[in-house]
Amino acid sequence: MSAVPIYQVVAILDRTTVLVAGGGIEAVSVGSDLLVLAVGAVIPGANVPLVVPKARLEVTQNAGKYVIARPPEIETESTWTALMAAARSTTVRQRPPLSVDEKTMLGNPGAVAVKVGDPVIRETQFREYALSLQPAVAPAQE
Repeated sequence: MSAVPIYQVVAILDRTTVLVAGGGIEAVSVGSDLLVLAVGAVIPGANVPLVVPKARLEVTQNAGKYVIARPPEIETESTWTALMAAARSTTVRQRPPLSVDEKTMLGNPGAVAVKVGDPVIRETQFREYALSLQPAVAPAQE
């Protein structure tokens, strides 16, 4: 059993707000970063399930039995400001796609929508949670 507290999405209020609950949620402070997780297929060779973040959330309120969490705010420029700064250059970082055989891809479980029941952990405990997953072991044959 994992020592990492595992919470759960218990309700989706709108496109930017979810409620998260679970044992020990009262100790999660406002401003804490949470990850909504997706657990996918077993990774060949590693024999553990693929775990990827679906979403990063920031706790905005703690009501004791649940927290209100939203995606972190990001800064954007208005169209007018962007037009005024058109002469200024910006840097865009991209990762070029790999050339792969699509039949061999596991798929990205993090690409599916956040839903009620999804597991949630503190962002700082992702590695610990992933390491705590038991290998997918076949039953012993006698």
